[in-house]
Amino acid sequence: MLSLSDSISSANFKSLMVEWLPKIETQLKEELPSNNADPIWQKAVTSAIFNGGKRTRPFLTILGWQTVAKNSSIQEEMVLRIAVAIELIHSSSLIFDDLPCMDNATIRRGNQALHLEFGEDKAILVALSLLLKGIEIVIKTLNSLEPGNQAQSLVIDLMHSLGERGLICGQWFDLSAKQSITSQEKNNALAPLRNLKTMPLIRFALLSGAVLGKATEEQKNVLAKFAELIGEAYQQIDDLLDFISDPDTLGKDVALDKKNDRLNYAYINLDKTILNIEEKLNQARNIILEENYSYNLEKTYLVAFTYYLNNRFQKALSYRSS
Repeated sequence: MLSLSDSISSANFKSLMVEWLPKIETQLKEELPSNNADPIWQKAVTSAIFNGGKRTRPFLTILGWQTVAKNSSIQEEMVLRIAVAIELIHSSSLIFDDLPCMDNATIRRGNQALHLEFGEDKAILVALSLLLKGIEIVIKTLNSLEPGNQAQSLVIDLMHSLGERGLICGQWFDLSAKQSITSQEKNNALAPLRNLKTMPLIRFALLSGAVLGKATEEQKNVLAKFAELIGEAYQQIDDLLDFISDPDTLGKDVALDKKNDRLNYAYINLDKTILNIEEKLNQARNIILEENYSYNLEKTYLVAFTYYLNNRFQKALSYRSS
């Protein structure tokens, strides 16, 4: 298990969050899709974005950039726009996820789910507007780069993260993977597909920042492996929290996987899930801490992020014992 005694790593990531969070929030306010003809629209969009949120994905974009950007001419404002675009896209996915036809959730980020506050029809429209706005920001930002810049391929990578290789496909298999299915073979096949709803966008968040920082192919390969392990751990921590946490602590509904008969290995084998999370976090850290590496990454914040996730994991375990 990762040790939380490494206060330097924990402090480093906290300092990154303290430095960048106000910038992220300011940029989000500037980029919100607007409709001045109806104040209810603005209230709904604001509610979807500013009622809490850890901003993990924007931080990962900034983290990816800072990891390789020592020789980059890319400006901070461009990285912030991409980071914020990813947060808009992520927030749109949460609205869809909460709908009655999906998870039928009632709480999100400690507040009433958007479809309960504004109606299912309006919630869908807000989610679509956030998704499209996020894609628009990415395209406009990357269009400002010089022709031939490797960042141009990020648009295709983003589409893959959302489509048949990412979020939409993962949501499909999340709906298809039933806890009550007795076939272990089928469940084992569905589990990684279900994780597509989480991992690809996390990978895109980290790699988009790295690409803007002009990462080499070797650096991108290392960061992709790191992000995949982090994404898997992140999904399993969410599964664990659904099983052992409570709505007041978590800020969203719990036991939804049980209620909706969704595949969640924490319900099947809690101890194995805990070991899997520990293993993924350790593997991610070891990729970066490997002694004989040549990919020249600034490893401090990457390692610190594994401690940040481990802290969330340890809090989840504390719910189990309380």
